[in-house]
Amino acid sequence: MKKRFFIPNLILFTSSIAVQLYLSLRSYSLKADSAVVNLCGIGGDQWDCDQALTSAFSELFGIPISHYAIALSTFCLVTLILLQWRWLESIWSSWVWRVAVFSALASFCMLVISITLLKTLCPLCTVCYILSFLVLWPLKKGLPKTQLFSFVGFKPDIQVLGIIAVSTGVFTLLLHGWSLQIYPHQESMALSNYADWRQAQTQYPSLEVNYLSSGPQRSQAALTITEFVDFLCPHCQRVYKVLQTFKKVHPDVRLEYMHFPLDSRGCQGKEEPDSASCYLSKAVFCANTNQIELQDFIFEHQDTWNNLRQDVEEIKKQIQNQLNQWQVSDIQECVKSLETSQAVFKQITEGKSLKIKGTPALFVNGKKIIPSAVHATLEKIYDSEKTKTSVQ
Repeated sequence: MKKRFFIPNLILFTSSIAVQLYLSLRSYSLKADSAVVNLCGIGGDQWDCDQALTSAFSELFGIPISHYAIALSTFCLVTLILLQWRWLESIWSSWVWRVAVFSALASFCMLVISITLLKTLCPLCTVCYILSFLVLWPLKKGLPKTQLFSFVGFKPDIQVLGIIAVSTGVFTLLLHGWSLQIYPHQESMALSNYADWRQAQTQYPSLEVNYLSSGPQRSQAALTITEFVDFLCPHCQRVYKVLQTFKKVHPDVRLEYMHFPLDSRGCQGKEEPDSASCYLSKAVFCANTNQIELQDFIFEHQDTWNNLRQDVEEIKKQIQNQLNQWQVSDIQECVKSLETSQAVFKQITEGKSLKIKGTPALFVNGKKIIPSAVHATLEKIYDSEKTKTSVQ
């Protein structure tokens, strides 16, 4: 390869590997209910990495597509380095070009799937798609032209093709195994949870409209997931994020939230100050059309509320400041009202009638599930219910 084109290739392939590695780890962590930092949370359904990474098109044989992309990019990068050091024969140049072209075409297919089927674009995935095409220019300029365009009448070198297939396949499997060590998929736990759910009796058949819900009506939903939450519960925050991601991938799922402050002081309407948990639940109840947005904001800043849990007045001030930015009028009178206390306490009472003692408590179509391996468990239940519906 011509020296002036070697560095651009090195930079482009290395950048692609780095981005794909992040996407892979994000994908594994989402399915292990423990997401790594979201670097592409631009917002909105049109730009959503998580929706793309948890879709049915994100994996091949149970391994993220990004792992295969890493393996192919690594092959190209290592081969170019060996060619530059003259440790490989020039025939390998043509294989670098072919693998790069194949990767670019695969990227184009994934882009079409994202736009037409998923109706969303993963920002970092799009960066990888662009990189896969950008790298073709320095490759074309830097590699020997006699080896570059030999597709017509090309007879595959079985030995070389076998080396590429085996090396990239083994590398992909090793990468998959390493990722599972960091973020276990919890498949066995999900299978156990699913089996327990199938055998369980319906515990939560309430037909009342929950004051905070999203998605289709129960009669039209593929699944109705009800979560009893405490805003200061760290595990509630993790499960909440899992449910939000699951809902984006499956818009025919209904989410319902029942607030269950573990410290319920003030929730009964008595003359006593609200606990931090109780106040946050009341604030969401009073946020009118911004209930979902406020709930997102509260979970996003959970550490702040936990640090201020003994200073409810400061929590009130910060919550109202956020509502002011959304042009929501003062909610403090609503929070103090007997009607609000009764509404929140009614949900606490309903939770206690179901013998809930901790949060989060999850019900899927009225049946309780253990809040572990949540994403994988919900996928199995969803597939089962959709299959049942299609058969009927």
